[in-house]
Amino acid sequence: MAETESRTPMRVRFAPSPTGYLHVGGARSALFNWLAAHQSGGTFILRIEDTDQRRLNEDSLDAITDGLRWLGLQWDEGPEVGGPYAPYRQSERLPLYQEWVRWLLDHGFAYEDFDPPPPPGKNAVPDTTHTYRKYRDWTPAQRDEARARADQPPAIRFKTPLDGETVAHDVVRGEIRWQNSEIPADPVLLKYDGFPTYSLAVVVDDHFMAITHIMRAVEWIPTLPIHALLYDAFGWERPIWCHLPLVTRTDGKKFSKRHGDSALHEYREQGFLPEALVNFCALLGWSFGDDIELFTKEEAAARFRIADVRPAPSAWDKDKLLWMNGQWINHRLTLDDFVERSLPFLHDAGLAHDTPHDYVRRALSLEKERVKTLAEVPEATRFFFAEPHADASMVALLKKQGGDQAAAILEAALNALADADWSSRDHLVAAIDTVVQQSGVKRGVPFGLLRIATTGRTAAPDQADLMLVLGPGRVEQRIRAAFDALKAAGEG
Repeated sequence: MAETESRTPMRVRFAPSPTGYLHVGGARSALFNWLAAHQSGGTFILRIEDTDQRRLNEDSLDAITDGLRWLGLQWDEGPEVGGPYAPYRQSERLPLYQEWVRWLLDHGFAYEDFDPPPPPGKNAVPDTTHTYRKYRDWTPAQRDEARARADQPPAIRFKTPLDGETVAHDVVRGEIRWQNSEIPADPVLLKYDGFPTYSLAVVVDDHFMAITHIMRAVEWIPTLPIHALLYDAFGWERPIWCHLPLVTRTDGKKFSKRHGDSALHEYREQGFLPEALVNFCALLGWSFGDDIELFTKEEAAARFRIADVRPAPSAWDKDKLLWMNGQWINHRLTLDDFVERSLPFLHDAGLAHDTPHDYVRRALSLEKERVKTLAEVPEATRFFFAEPHADASMVALLKKQGGDQAAAILEAALNALADADWSSRDHLVAAIDTVVQQSGVKRGVPFGLLRIATTGRTAAPDQADLMLVLGPGRVEQRIRAAFDALKAAGEG
């Protein structure tokens, strides 16, 4: 199977229902399909399964398409000619499903269910009790009579075998067997409203879209015997199935929409990079090999094989994702790319709106290897764009750092920096070192005082580097404000 998949261009699809946001498990499924298509020189299709009109949410459709594009998982074709493509939508293909359910009726593989439809607001799929099987073997005359009395078209059910077994092959899990007596009996294919159920639509679409490989979540395995039986009834060649491993929480429980941290858009809002999310999702059931953990989707596609997917569940470890995101920011993004992606977060925080780009670039260069998400950038760099408050809190920090000498050391630093050469960090370090020599304190004391005075914090990038970015005017103004605050508090 692996040999076949490596030589034949695959046609694969991601087929979500637009009933909610795109969750990370769905993003993993889309990614694996994209990787398979690109590894084989094939085609990746997006098909929206929107036949459940009661739960249809157009905002959800936008979230799905926007999320895939943000991840870089662009699909390769659509219902229109040219691109960029819209996705296929099952609701626009109803005549096709109705044609082929009629074929099943004509060839004895399906029958009409004349039970009354459920009350308004209830599920349009008839109940799953076996009372409907009375219609399975009705004569043509009985059906004609019931149809004449009916107020609306009947539902259509598939005739499942009453005995024997159904066998299907999964690339990852091998042969899967079901006793036909245990398969849901005679499922509905066409509902009262004329819309197909999932099983009919997915089989018809996958056949007529020439889908060669179906990679989907393991939760869909219970539908596999019905799908296999439908392929056989139509006389169509079965596709190659691959049910991807379950994505769990770190405690081993199923990771689903009902739990937090599952919505893709939330990770985007939290400042995670699409490259890091793609990188992390690729490792949920697959391995790049060679002990390599950081890679692009293009690098993954060059190595990806469906047969290498592991069946065991994979944990969604947000701490690992956070580390990986930091690695991408720190070591994979260029500085210009980092700045460009950080600007929306800065602007949302009310920072850097009218700040010269070169200043923003120099400021962010000092934090690029310190942050793990883009959402951390505004707070990490705030002191570059907003003046720190020389208030009681700052005075307390200054006193803790410099004791009774804090004001004197700041005054000496003001004088030393006024005479310093601001052309390089080494010259600024040398100027501050003169303060160390004059005051007789440990070297870290004046550097710590200057950090507090210029940033309002005890932790920040290299002091000389950040002063070079701030410039002599800002630095002098901030040190003087801190000095004045100390004097006003009686520390002089």
